[in-house]
Amino acid sequence: MVTSLPQTTPNSSGWSSNPTESAELSVYAKSIVIILYTVIIVVAIGGNATVCAIVATYRRMRTVTNYFIVSLACSDVLMATLCIPMTFISNVLVHYWPFGSTLCPVVFYSQVFNLTLNTFTVLSSLP
Repeated sequence: MVTSLPQTTPNSSGWSSNPTESAELSVYAKSIVIILYTVIIVVAIGGNATVCAIVATYRRMRTVTNYFIVSLACSDVLMATLCIPMTFISNVLVHYWPFGSTLCPVVFYSQVFNLTLNTFTVLSSLP
């Protein structure tokens, strides 16, 4: 015997409690969101890679404080290359995980690793 879930109507905010009736973005709004995410990812990778390169290149920039900043910059580069694009594609664009069962734990682990790295770096810099 197959039972179906009761159908619900959208509430006053336009959101439905039925997961099959998710709100979709218009094509224009989706294009804007894609452009903004792309800009954020490019700026994050470019800016943090520049910080890492400057500290690695110039000898006088190799201080303890700058090593903390490089640690945060490396974590941000990992976040901008692994976590943000994968999560954006799966949660906003296609609404499912299109990257296979192997990449799912890798991305989840990298998200937890990056959060832990950032937290420990900030906490270790406190007096």
